[in-house]
Amino acid sequence: MTGAFFPDYVHLRRTFRHADYAAPFTIFNVGGNNYRIISRIVYSRDITQIRWVLTHSEYDKWTRRFLKEEIRS
Repeated sequence: MTGAFFPDYVHLRRTFRHADYAAPFTIFNVGGNNYRIISRIVYSRDITQIRWVLTHSEYDKWTRRFLKEEIRS
């Protein structure tokens, strides 16, 4: 998103109501909740890294792996 600045997750949520946070990732629901964009945001440097773009079913599998700590930042 060009021209936008979010100093922290709280401010980001004001614009993106459906964004979730699972340290260290910010997860955006897009496409009518059919897709997830999983990103890592460094607010102090205004940097966003898109790590994964997943379908809803792929995201469910990713979540299980993340909770088992198989996925790192």
